[in-house]
Amino acid sequence: MTWWSRQSIRLRLAVLYAGTLLIGLLLFGGAVFVVVARNLSADLDQRLRQDLELVETMLEPTADGGLRWLGPVHPHEGEEVGEQIWAEAWSVSGELLFRSELPDWLSGAIAAPQSGVERIDRLSLDPGHRVRFLDEPFSVGEAPVTLRVIRSEVPLRKTLTGLALIELLSLPFAAAFAGLAGYVSTRRSLACSSPSSGCGSSQPTPPTSSVPL
Repeated sequence: MTWWSRQSIRLRLAVLYAGTLLIGLLLFGGAVFVVVARNLSADLDQRLRQDLELVETMLEPTADGGLRWLGPVHPHEGEEVGEQIWAEAWSVSGELLFRSELPDWLSGAIAAPQSGVERIDRLSLDPGHRVRFLDEPFSVGEAPVTLRVIRSEVPLRKTLTGLALIELLSLPFAAAFAGLAGYVSTRRSLACSSPSSGCGSSQPTPPTSSVPL
């Protein structure tokens, strides 16, 4: 006889009820995580496209064939840590025409873009450094170039890590709640299944006679 078969019906039903509820909570938590991750990823892609539009309006060709930034600051300056953006512009021959100041861990990490090809991708560098970049063909004046904007994925990863941590820490409480709910529910069900419990029924009151004896 196994350990499981030696347990009472009440305990076995409570465990099955708790397990079913806990699996449902896990599936729900996983679905929430996937939806949030997709939304944050789509939001980051949209921000890259907005960054690209800014860069397009702030570059001007120079007399020597290069490009000049027209804004008061480079695009990455003034941003909070983890929110920086960086920009590059490449000629069709693969020559670097413009580059905002890059941190050491990012400098030279991404290969030159393919001319005329739109591309959005991500890159993992040193631990804690992940970036996403967008390449898009563009014309500055009459010169065809490929613009690239880069953003850190640190804020996105921090949000997802926090969400995952909250879900993991809530599992013990969810398991305890599921176990308690299962025990109470099965206890009530088994009690009401007993013929002598009187659940859901009432004993009829015997009629009283109004005729005097």
